[in-house]
Amino acid sequence: HAASWRLSRTVKVLTVHRRSLASRASGTRPWGHDIGVGSTALWSAHARAEEAKELPPLFSDPFARRLAGEAGSQVEAAVVRSTALLYSDDLAKPLGSRSDLVSKHRGDPRRIAAELTKLEAHGVIPTERQVASAVRSSRGGFRFRTLYFDAAMLQAASQSTLQFVTLGSGCDTRCLRLEMPAGTAHYLVDQPSMIEHFELALEAELKDRPLIRRVGVRFGEEDWKDKLHAAGFDPLKPAFFLAEGLFMCLTQAEVDDVIKDVASLAAPGSRFAADYLTTALLEDHGSAPALAKMAELQFPVLSSFEGRTSYAKVAGGHGLTVVDDQLSGDPSYSVFMAFCVRCLGHVFSARIPGHRVTLSEKY
Repeated sequence: HAASWRLSRTVKVLTVHRRSLASRASGTRPWGHDIGVGSTALWSAHARAEEAKELPPLFSDPFARRLAGEAGSQVEAAVVRSTALLYSDDLAKPLGSRSDLVSKHRGDPRRIAAELTKLEAHGVIPTERQVASAVRSSRGGFRFRTLYFDAAMLQAASQSTLQFVTLGSGCDTRCLRLEMPAGTAHYLVDQPSMIEHFELALEAELKDRPLIRRVGVRFGEEDWKDKLHAAGFDPLKPAFFLAEGLFMCLTQAEVDDVIKDVASLAAPGSRFAADYLTTALLEDHGSAPALAKMAELQFPVLSSFEGRTSYAKVAGGHGLTVVDDQLSGDPSYSVFMAFCVRCLGHVFSARIPGHRVTLSEKY
């Protein structure tokens, strides 16, 4: 009964803390291509660049290394190291049991991160195996969502969709690496500093590509719809909207606004793909170190959904119908977008708890 009470109390404290973070986030988040939410794009690009080392690689992104730079690998190293430290065999010696540490600071992710940094002062370092395991787990979500959204976009293109809007585009290079029909227009929507970074890194590739249109906007602070219209978007034609890695960086209210705005712009036949974290993941003690480090690096996770039912309720409330929603790595992926999986010759056999990908349609 005592353990049950402590767990209940921990969850309540974490929930209050997350709400506090959310209330402070809007209008105060740091902007820049290599700080705050911008650094998550570099982290994602680094993970895609590292895919080239896999045998066989699931996809190829020849532009990712340039976009990620050294900063992308540094963000990954910081996050995965905190997770590896938590599972170090020597943790109990200086700081008590793992469960004691997590329970003690569950309501304040920043304090967890600060406490974990004390481990090295005590001579505790994660083994290579523990770091490798944490890296593999970290990259799993990036790998699956990349493959999933690649397939979703290719399917939309095969069905005559010629407008693709990427919200929070970051270092997304699908506009360059996926083969699309002639006349396809890509709209990359992100904060101005990230757009500038993208343009500088890929200046040669973007030259003479007028249908790759960049739209600078700060989500949560500015209205992106008018800027999208000004860039040439046609709301009377079907479009494919993508929000990859965006939702978790926005408050729940901001996520709702994005879904509502997409639905208002989407002509019948349009699709909206996104990914999100589950509430269960954020309340799991094993996630605490990574979430703590992310908060320390100024990109705290600010929103989540219980799962498909709760997401579908929000999407449905704005006129979108969820046609697919699954855990990353769900083996049923071999059924969804089977043509793409067959081409890649790979089917995921393990799930990645707490990270879900979803696809909706506007009828």
